[in-house]
Amino acid sequence: MNLLDQLRDLRRRVRRLLWLNGLSCAIAGFLCGALLIGVSDWLWHFDDRGLRGGLLVLLSVAVSWVTWRRLITPLRAPLSNVELSGHIEQCFPRLRGRLATAVEFLERDLCPMVGSPELQRRLIEQTTSDVRSLNFAEVLDQREARRSILTLAAVCGLVLVLAAANTAAAATAVNRLLLGDHRWPKSVELRL
Repeated sequence: MNLLDQLRDLRRRVRRLLWLNGLSCAIAGFLCGALLIGVSDWLWHFDDRGLRGGLLVLLSVAVSWVTWRRLITPLRAPLSNVELSGHIEQCFPRLRGRLATAVEFLERDLCPMVGSPELQRRLIEQTTSDVRSLNFAEVLDQREARRSILTLAAVCGLVLVLAAANTAAAATAVNRLLLGDHRWPKSVELRL
């Protein structure tokens, strides 16, 4: 696999991590917000549809903001081969700028206006042999994506446990979150 193919593979892995991180944050944010609204509604009985509608809009805005900030914005950022090469060189200092230079030469097809094509070819060959032993995947910092996925798993687990503990209350909470007309069951009923 040549340098450009290795960089293409690394870019694909970076994009996959960005997807996982952003999507996990957005879904976890939605579930946390919905859980907070449902529990608050259960405690204080938000019978006014306008209030519940406002909370639903607020939840939608918050999830949209998280999605924009953690998913869309990072995915829109360009990742050029030279930029990726710079990140790789930070992790593997022995490359000393040769990787980015070799990538630029490869992208320009050994342009004689930049310098001697023979020297460019030699630098590309030397850099290619130097990076054969390197694992570009070591450059990836997967900690943030892992944290996001674990947070999502914990939130999903909490929601599932709460829903399983009281399915009627969970169904009522979801109905009321979606502006339905279900009422919370009365906890005390006086009979005269």
